[in-house]
Amino acid sequence: MRNLTPKLLLIFVLAACVLPSVTYAQSAPAGDFSVTPDVVYGHKDGMALTFDVLRPDNANGAAVLYMVNGGWVSRWSDPERLAARTLPGLLEEGFTVIPVRHGSAPLYKVPEAEADVRRALRYVQMHANELGIDVDRIGVFGGSAGGHLSLMLGLAAADEGRHNDDEPLRAPNPVAAIVAYYPPVDLRPIAGPNERFPALDFPGDQAAAISPILFVSPDDPPTLLIHGDADGLVPLSQSELILAELQSDNIESELIVIPGGDHGFTRRPDRMQAQQAMTAWFVRQLASPRSSTTAQASELVGSWRLDSWNTGNGPRCSAEDGAVNGQIIYSADGHMSAQLGCGEIDISDNSGLDTRAVTRRLGRRHLSYYGGFTLDRRAGTVTHHVMGASNVGMVDTDQVRTFVFDGNDKLTLSPGGEQLLVWLRNR
Repeated sequence: MRNLTPKLLLIFVLAACVLPSVTYAQSAPAGDFSVTPDVVYGHKDGMALTFDVLRPDNANGAAVLYMVNGGWVSRWSDPERLAARTLPGLLEEGFTVIPVRHGSAPLYKVPEAEADVRRALRYVQMHANELGIDVDRIGVFGGSAGGHLSLMLGLAAADEGRHNDDEPLRAPNPVAAIVAYYPPVDLRPIAGPNERFPALDFPGDQAAAISPILFVSPDDPPTLLIHGDADGLVPLSQSELILAELQSDNIESELIVIPGGDHGFTRRPDRMQAQQAMTAWFVRQLASPRSSTTAQASELVGSWRLDSWNTGNGPRCSAEDGAVNGQIIYSADGHMSAQLGCGEIDISDNSGLDTRAVTRRLGRRHLSYYGGFTLDRRAGTVTHHVMGASNVGMVDTDQVRTFVFDGNDKLTLSPGGEQLLVWLRNR
């Protein structure tokens, strides 16, 4: 990788989106849509991290997370201007667009911005049903520093080692498509003290962990790069380098070079060409529903009662404790809840799969939790993405269970070791 010079640092600031009122409707040029403003996806240093949800009337179930970013700084912008200048094609095609804001320089540096948007992605995926989004049809898009963050979300999504100490940063599903305008792809040469661009003022030994070019792998999502050949800040060679890596791993990928295009596509024809290509890419990759995780897990869907619970050293429940008791529910929209323990349990059949009321009544030997679930058939695992639990240590964690079916009505789950929980379908 050739070194970047300070002259190649980023200055182009993309528009941000926020809305002062609760709901907003916009007609031409982006079609009719409503805005849900300031959804809180996390907190840091006592401040809320937020995004907005722009939902078109003709929503197709797919979504695009838009990185509100320039130089790793998120700024406020009127949603009408954002929709008209940057997002009209996406909204017209029915995509729900989520402009994501993160902690900004000079207080927060690039690694923290990357962690923030990763947290936002996890939040969207965990709340996809509430947002009216198909969790398997989520794309990411941004320009310049926002392009860098988009590539990190898509290419490094499966790398859990970088955030081992922060479970909420792990997105349960991979991103389905990426579009990046003029992105920097290797931050190693430019990380360090920088008065003009303080977001880059972080220890150089952290740069590899947030350089997209180092995370290309064969299971990466389709990726579109758009770059001008007259870009004086981030050279075209940056997109060419990562394109070569993507193609070497046979990733569906493309680079569109705009002749005379500068950084920021300040000429309107260049901007229009990029927007049309970006919209067409997401239509191609996301517009049609795919075989979803929950559709593939149709045999899980339903209510199951706990038949036995073996720890490997014998039954979990002693005669003194009482008989094993429990219920687990998987819904067709990707939600789940579980209640289990020894002795009598006030089992809830809450169709909302929210067992908060039950958790308040559970004793020491009882466990209740709820959230979402995803299935990895190749690995033979189902992952419970816990949103709430009677055991606070489980909240915002992923609980992985291996699964085995015995016919249609018997399910064995194992959380690891020799523990086996056998469930029978409720009829």
